[in-house]
This record gives sequence, structure tokens and C-alpha cells, in this order.
Amino acid sequence: MVRAMLAVGCLALVLRLGFVFLAYPLTPGAHPEDVRAPDGYTAIAENLLAGNGYTRDPALGPELQRPPGYPALNYLVYRIAGPSQKAMQFVNCLLGAITASLLTWLAWSMLGRAVGVAAGLVFSVHVLDIYYRTLLVRENLIILLLVVLAGSIWHGLARGRRRPVTGVLVPGLAGGLLALTNGMWLLLPGTLALAAVLPWPNARRRGLAYAALLVAVQAACIAPWTVRNHQVTGRFIPVSSSGGYTLWYGTCCMEELERDHGDFGSVERACQLRAREMIGRAPLNPGPEQDDIFLEAALANIRRSPGDWIGYGIGNLARIWYYNDNPRHQLPSLLAQLPFLALFLLGLALVPAGRRGAIAFLLVTPVYLLVLHAPFVPYVRYSVPMAPFLAVPAGVAVAAALRRLPLRRSAGGTAA
Repeated sequence: MVRAMLAVGCLALVLRLGFVFLAYPLTPGAHPEDVRAPDGYTAIAENLLAGNGYTRDPALGPELQRPPGYPALNYLVYRIAGPSQKAMQFVNCLLGAITASLLTWLAWSMLGRAVGVAAGLVFSVHVLDIYYRTLLVRENLIILLLVVLAGSIWHGLARGRRRPVTGVLVPGLAGGLLALTNGMWLLLPGTLALAAVLPWPNARRRGLAYAALLVAVQAACIAPWTVRNHQVTGRFIPVSSSGGYTLWYGTCCMEELERDHGDFGSVERACQLRAREMIGRAPLNPGPEQDDIFLEAALANIRRSPGDWIGYGIGNLARIWYYNDNPRHQLPSLLAQLPFLALFLLGLALVPAGRRGAIAFLLVTPVYLLVLHAPFVPYVRYSVPMAPFLAVPAGVAVAAALRRLPLRRSAGGTAA
């Protein structure tokens, strides 16, 4: 298994480095998204490096909207290599290679050697994951943490292995770092732990205790950041102050789409203008008071048009696979996704009955992501964290095509 993991990881690394530094090198204006990360992560890292504290812009005050997971990684790289975007791109590629190796291990342990190698290869060549290694965006870290979280829970609980230290500490820390990278993942560790144990009545009591311990470790990991937020604002803010703004932004897009069908770019510009008018400035780094304004407006919009809100969320389930600010990049994004999604759907149909529990466990994360992202803004970048988990059923399809799909052994058995 180790040799297969290394081989898949090396392939993933070569493909990503080749794309980032040879096929699509960093040049001014080359990218449809700002490589300096418009979300502010690069600016935060640079301010940390300069001794200005955790802030995107000193004029905005202490940063509350962007949690510290990805900026901290960016800062550590800058401390070692200097403020080099290329160094951070290299680290992004390395994270992708590690993810491919760990996914090979996870799929191998769940579904056998052939599926493990095939899943790792499918993820290694996933076009959008390769592309986003160019950009300094938090998804590059999130994808690795998601695989670590799912793999450690599966081995710590679902397979019945008694590993009280690593079985709780590793997923707890991974879940904490996930939440500190994007607050939307706060509830995923507990959700995954419950999904792993609820189908098995004899293990539910132990599973519930395991889930509680895991969440406690996650909370301990998040606690220093929560305390820092309370010191800055006097309010209880576990991860980020922008939950109300994010929800409102989705309801604003819903309303604007009714007036301007099909042009999502103009919809977003209109919403940004409305947000500025609501709080008297651009909604960068909203404090808790500003976020309360957005939350109240969001809930009012939902109560006024609950049917439209649900319809908008359903539309986002489709848009998330292709939408980009630049309309010219939407069709290529969709074309890049379609073969991957076709393999995924084919693999789902071919999964042996004894292995469906393992696949169901893996699909909890994509379902969680879709449900939480549906009411908001459906950038194609937000779909990329699903790639490792969709790659496993796709690996089933590849293994079946090569006549190497193992049809025996139970889902909990050890693969040969």
C-alpha cells in the first residue's frame, strides 16, 4: 500500500507543479481570480509578517471575518521562504499530493487495492483541483483536512478499532482546523461520527461517547480563537463574524436574480452595492453589530419569500458545478466536471452491496457541503472539496472497467 500511495502522490505532485509553474505560470492578469486571494488571506499573512497583527487592513481593525487557518499556513510559509506567492503555490501543490496519497489509503482500506489506487489516480488528474493549486485560496487546505477527518473517523470508529488517543485526537484536531479555516465546517466532525455509528445499533452507545469526545477536542482546538474574538468584541463569536452577512448575501442574490435573469455577475455587483448602503461602508470585516443588521435583513427576506429561497437553493445545487465570475470560463468549468461526475454516478451503480455503507459514509461530506452552500453563492471553487469523496465511487467505476473490482468481503473487512 505504501508504494502505491507514494506513486499516486508523486503523480499528483508532478501534475500540479507542471501546471502551476510550466503550463499556467503566474503572470499579471493571467487568472480570472486574483491570485493574491481577494478573501484577504494573503494580506493577513503579510501583516502578520510585518508585525501589524491579525488584520487584513489596519484601517479595518482586528480581523473578524476571516478565521486563521489558511492565513496562518500562508504566514508560516512566508516566514520560511519570504513573502513569495510561488512558495505558497508550491505548498498548495504539496498539499494536493498528500491528499491524493491519503485518499488512496482510505479508499484501499474501505474497498480494496484496485479501488484505492483508481480513486487516488482519479483525484490526481481532477482538472479543477489542479487548477486551483495556482490560486492562494483556503480550499487547498480544506481538502486535505477533510480527507484526514474522514479517514481518521473511519479507522477510529467505523472499523471498530480501539484507538482512544489517535482515534479522537486526530479527527478532533482536523475538525478544529477545518472550522478555523472556514466556519461552515464546524458541525461536520460530529455529523460524520454519528453517520459512522448510527447504522450499527450495537455500537451506538460507544459511538455517541466517541462523537462527544471528538467534539470536545474540536472545541478545545477552537477555544483560543473564540477567546480572542471575545476579547476584541465582547461577544461570543466561535469562528467568524460574517454568518449573517453570508446568509443575507444569498437572499439578496435570490431577489436580484428575479430582476436580472441569468447574469449572476451583475447580480453580485448589485448586492455588494446594497450591502454598502445598509451599513454605510463596504462589508469588509463586519463586526457583530453590522452582522446583526445583515442577519435581520436575511431572515426578513426568507420569511417574505420562502418558496423563492428554496428555489434559489435548488438552482445553486446546479450552479456550483460551473459558475464563475467570468462567463467565458463557465462552459470549460462544466466540461471539466462532466467526465468526473459521470464516472462518479457510474461507480455508485456498481458498488457491491456489502460496500455501500462505506460509500454512504464518504458521501456525508459532499451532502453536508451542498446543503450548507445551497443558500449562498455557488462558485465552482466551492465544489472542489467534494472531489476526493466523489473520486472513490469514480474509482469503483475505473476498477470495474479494468475487471479488478473485488466483489467479496464485507464493508468492514480488511482489503487484501
